[in-house]
Amino acid sequence: MDTIFDYSLILAGICLAFFILISIIGSVLEKKMDKAKHKRAGKLMIKIYFVLFIVFGFSLVPIMAGMIFGFIKDVLQADLSEFELPIILLFWGLYIVGLAIAYPVMKRSSFFEPGK
Repeated sequence: MDTIFDYSLILAGICLAFFILISIIGSVLEKKMDKAKHKRAGKLMIKIYFVLFIVFGFSLVPIMAGMIFGFIKDVLQADLSEFELPIILLFWGLYIVGLAIAYPVMKRSSFFEPGK
């Protein structure tokens, strides 16, 4: 399970770096755009941020599971590592079900449209 923890840590760091980098670049470019370009760029940025947020959320699940199971192993002296992957998959499944329920509502309510 250490490899999924390591990959998730790297992926979360990359997502966080992209959040910061895109925000800085966007704030600089925003001042140079006219209204039509600003609206198109806003639609694109909302979609990019949404995907980054989803990837970031999925990557945090193994990190938190690794921390909790590491705490249980160190403090409580109980090795429950065989339950780590099923719990990660369970939470990922809950995320997917939540997205499947929320996405149509988000699409209908103009969630992906800037300024709404």
